[in-house]
Amino acid sequence: MYATEFLITKEYRRFEEFCNACFREKYIGLCHGVPGVGKTLSAKHYTQFDKLEKFKQRGISKEEKLALAHQVMTNQTIFYTATVTNTPNRVDAAIKDERFYLFKTRLEAANIIDANASYDEDFGTLIIIDEADRLTMRSLEQVRDIYDRLDGIGVVLIGMPGIEKRLARYAQLYSRVGFLHQFRAIGAEEMKFILERHWAKLDLGLNQDLFSDSEAIATIARITNGNFRLVHRLFSQIKRIVKINQLSSISKEVVEAARKCMVIGQG
Repeated sequence: MYATEFLITKEYRRFEEFCNACFREKYIGLCHGVPGVGKTLSAKHYTQFDKLEKFKQRGISKEEKLALAHQVMTNQTIFYTATVTNTPNRVDAAIKDERFYLFKTRLEAANIIDANASYDEDFGTLIIIDEADRLTMRSLEQVRDIYDRLDGIGVVLIGMPGIEKRLARYAQLYSRVGFLHQFRAIGAEEMKFILERHWAKLDLGLNQDLFSDSEAIATIARITNGNFRLVHRLFSQIKRIVKINQLSSISKEVVEAARKCMVIGQG
């Protein structure tokens, strides 16, 4: 699997500001975007999902555990993915579990930093729900009930374009929506920034003044159309082709060969 670090793009910054506003103002926010633009990855990065998981792993050094503890202590957000089959009880139980997991993790982090320090029992004051399109009407009502009961929290619902029109039919929930955010595809300038990082991961230099490199960039941009997920998948194949053929550069032909190894849908 071709792994890459999470890149802070302009679109992520806009998403971060949106989540911060929901957290600060204690509103329900709706985030929508087409598949593959980076909604889920951005939400997980915002909630420090990977750091929470790594903090709970066994076998990491004391120094790394301490560094992660300081990062975990700043997290007041939980991430929940709605399941395909969901009921109000399941949604309620899952969110309770996620909030309690965050509480226990932060308590452990606080004890590592200072065993004698007092600890603010915060169970999470922003709830991010991914795949919110899956939620049934009754489950959406449960989310509204959670929002109303847990006074002083914010909620972010992430889904596909059109989720705002669907939720508009539920007046009681929609009246609590304070912010709407559209997650857009990668722009041309940011695409160059991201591709430079991918080139570097393969230990290859990217020179946009060279026709072959410029042509490869244009081909990638055409194939992916700014879709963050497709860029990642495409480079998984490019890496394989470069390694097998021991290439020292990425050309248009390499990109097109990688494209032929993929199945790209219309959604």
